[in-house]
Amino acid sequence: MTRAETTPRKQQDHPLKKVLLIAGRYRAENPYLELAVKRRLEAHGIQVILGLPTRAINPACFPDEIRNDPVFQNEGARFLESVGDFVRAMRGCQLVLFSSWKGYAALEQWAAHLGRLTMDFNALVGLDHYGVGRDLCLIKSPVVHRLLLNNPTWWATRPPLPQHIRMTGSILYEDPEGLASRHGMADRQTFCRHYGFDPERPIAVLFPKAIIGFRKKVRIWFKDWTETQIDEYNQWFLDHYLAIAQAAKESGCNFMVKLHPSSYASYWCRAEEEYDYWNQYPWIKILDTIHTHPMFHHMDVGLGINTHSAMDTAYFGKPFIYVEADRATLPSLPGFHAKEHGCTLHPGPSSHWHENPTEYPNPWFSSWLGYSARLHELPALLRNPATYRINPEHQQRIIAEFWHRNDGGASAQIVQEVMNECAVRLRSPDRWRSPAVWRGSFQDFTGRVLDRIRSWRQN
Repeated sequence: MTRAETTPRKQQDHPLKKVLLIAGRYRAENPYLELAVKRRLEAHGIQVILGLPTRAINPACFPDEIRNDPVFQNEGARFLESVGDFVRAMRGCQLVLFSSWKGYAALEQWAAHLGRLTMDFNALVGLDHYGVGRDLCLIKSPVVHRLLLNNPTWWATRPPLPQHIRMTGSILYEDPEGLASRHGMADRQTFCRHYGFDPERPIAVLFPKAIIGFRKKVRIWFKDWTETQIDEYNQWFLDHYLAIAQAAKESGCNFMVKLHPSSYASYWCRAEEEYDYWNQYPWIKILDTIHTHPMFHHMDVGLGINTHSAMDTAYFGKPFIYVEADRATLPSLPGFHAKEHGCTLHPGPSSHWHENPTEYPNPWFSSWLGYSARLHELPALLRNPATYRINPEHQQRIIAEFWHRNDGGASAQIVQEVMNECAVRLRSPDRWRSPAVWRGSFQDFTGRVLDRIRSWRQN
């Protein structure tokens, strides 16, 4: 959706006029995710201020070098370094719309204190959703809905009423302007040439956990473990990642590693540490982060142990093979075991759904499009052409359960839900009885006065 296709249409009868849109965590793969929502709001004649929280607000948010990004400069994005910046960006806005992230509780509380409606939507990987919208929470899928209801501690702020939790899908892989694929690689031949692959052979992609980030998580998961136990646990995963890579090589596949997103989040680890490890094996190709979207289109099969990336590959209609997933010790924390996901599909890989299974072969993830294998079975499985043929009905069942939709229409549904809710909330006569709304109106008024004074002094 380009700017030309979203020429603002005046909606004088709709009470929503101005929105502060807060981007979620920084994703090097595609930092422009929230533009899909911004464009659709603007298409309804709504003024949208795009706020980009910096790492001064949250360590997983936007780095300083993004300030020079021409896309964000063209959007007039505001870089938020403090609560003060956030409050100033809210002036005149009736709604603060958050892209869900766990570090925004304080911002939401300020917005509510100043009488703004607060809502959130999903643009996160896996089963994550950190609810920060007390007026409306727009979630990814039925599975995420059940997880949120069963784990109230997952809410970043006060949970909304059940009727204000609605499914819209996620904008994670929407790319209406082609920004995620702006670096080329649109066709398989070009992609394979860039990575030295044979385009006639399948492309197998390993999705490991971030090495340093995973070590930090293990310390949280198993608080009573010694450093020796933690080292052994981490080494088990590294050994098995390498064994999976060797099995893929033995099968004759093109093989590459897609680094975990947290590899690029400074508060978890540094990307250099990840490259230092994998570069010990020159025959292993590492996906360039900017080629993530094209990779999902060109790959043939995903591989992993305890990742949730089977959701991502299924979104694009690609199978996933979990290898030795039941051999790693599972944390006892809430929401970890696949049985707790509340998935309504058959447990395990779609390859065995016809057997009506009742057991969970993978304790880390409940149900997925693809297969489960032992290491010694992997080469033969990757050599079998039938491995790459997907039952479209199976894919649609996975999409409905884990994504709600994958047709690129989540942003449109998000905006429609937001506008419908705002039409009711902003027209309510009770709204102006709220002290918070009067506080916000006073803040807007004083802000405008101060702006006039500053302008007068400068001139």
